[in-house]
Amino acid sequence: MPGVRAGVIALVLVFPGVALAAGAAPHFAKGTPYNSVRSQLISMGFKPVPQKPPDGNFFCGAFDGEADLCKTYPEVIDCGGTGIRPCQFAFQRTADRKQLIVSTYGEQTSRLRILQTEWKTAP
Repeated sequence: MPGVRAGVIALVLVFPGVALAAGAAPHFAKGTPYNSVRSQLISMGFKPVPQKPPDGNFFCGAFDGEADLCKTYPEVIDCGGTGIRPCQFAFQRTADRKQLIVSTYGEQTSRLRILQTEWKTAP
């Protein structure tokens, strides 16, 4: 299987911070900047899924000189607003339409860091 091995090696060289296992969600090192992970996911065939912020949300808007989270990353599902509860972002893999949830900490648009990624499960 030289072709498969070469493909895996190429993937590791292109995305060195990403760990992939069969059926597993893409994994990024905790603390990786969200904007970097977002770019890598898009390169891997995922699309950000724009969300409609819930009524009465308090995480959209520009605060403390930061860019508006919802305008910068329209895929934001929810954000705790306390610095304790993570923000969540939605992506969909183009190939099979499987949805991925990316959780972050940091909340300020420029300081979002990866906490974990997981496949969205049916409600």
